[in-house]
Amino acid sequence: MFDFIPVSDYTMYFNYAILIMVLVAFWQCNIGISLQKNTATLNGVWGVLFTILLILYMGLRPISGVFGDTVNYARGFYEIQRSVQPFEWVWEGEWLFYNLMGWFAKNSDIHTFFLFCAAVYIGCLWLAMHRIFKGYYYIPFLVILGMFTFWSYGVNGIRNGMGASLVILAMTYVNRIPIMLLLCLIATGIHKSCYLMVAAGALAWFVKNSYIYLVGWIACVGASYAVGGRIQSFLANFISIGDDRFSGYLTGEAMTGEIVQM
Repeated sequence: MFDFIPVSDYTMYFNYAILIMVLVAFWQCNIGISLQKNTATLNGVWGVLFTILLILYMGLRPISGVFGDTVNYARGFYEIQRSVQPFEWVWEGEWLFYNLMGWFAKNSDIHTFFLFCAAVYIGCLWLAMHRIFKGYYYIPFLVILGMFTFWSYGVNGIRNGMGASLVILAMTYVNRIPIMLLLCLIATGIHKSCYLMVAAGALAWFVKNSYIYLVGWIACVGASYAVGGRIQSFLANFISIGDDRFSGYLTGEAMTGEIVQM
């Protein structure tokens, strides 16, 4: 664990690293060498090395409220660890994530569990970019690392970050349907919000006309303006059956600034 790094500066060092990498990539593009084979090879090697370092850096972070829901996940992990009940596989809710948490709680420690989560989250994104862009994956991967949500998904959301990464990776196997479906199944077992992404992907598979999506989007905006409150109440009461978190987010019952375990 990186105890020697002050918790208050932990995220800042990640941001500085990304800033330096972006500036170097900008310089490479500006002088016209970014697509040269030697540069792409060098960037590719550095991309692998940085991915490994980032997995270690994110996965072995201190347990602190600075990282949002990290403390909530740790609290649940320790409760399972202290429980005298043996590990049992369950199929309810986000079954895969909690089965993994239960197994790690009984057989390992919290830092190994977070390291595993970081490996899935970051590793799937790296592999997806490599599958799409081959040897020129570095800059697209850097764009992902530079997104303002990237760090938060890794240390705060965790489950939704892992699930989303798996869905992105699944989309790169569009020509290998069994693998794509398996990755989507794993993603939905980690976070239920992935059902929405999988459904959107399935819809795009069958409906190719982009005009239909534009009309649907405009209709949704109009419906939200006209009867938004009724739609919100319906979704809060219907879709969130068995999961009060979604209802809380829709109705505002989850207080602003409160750390809520996703």
